[in-house]
Amino acid sequence: MANGIRAKDISRLDGSGLSGRAIAASLGVSRNSVAAVLAAAEREGFGWEDARPLSDREVYDRLSPKGRTRPPSTPIPTGSASTGSSPATG
Repeated sequence: MANGIRAKDISRLDGSGLSGRAIAASLGVSRNSVAAVLAAAEREGFGWEDARPLSDREVYDRLSPKGRTRPPSTPIPTGSASTGSSPATG
């Protein structure tokens, strides 16, 4: 899931019975983003009643894939550490 997805709002609207398409339209996010949040919530057994007492960040963290970190804002230079030769086989 992309950082900044309003996972708590998606959970709230899903709990009120809105369709994924209606949730996406009301929050101005893609249907794929909504689907990713709802799939993660289902996988975790996590619904609106679980999300209600948590902060937006806590809900996002709970539904984000484990072990992933936020990508850097700028690319990391690769440098010239490679010698250009390929390892010997055999």
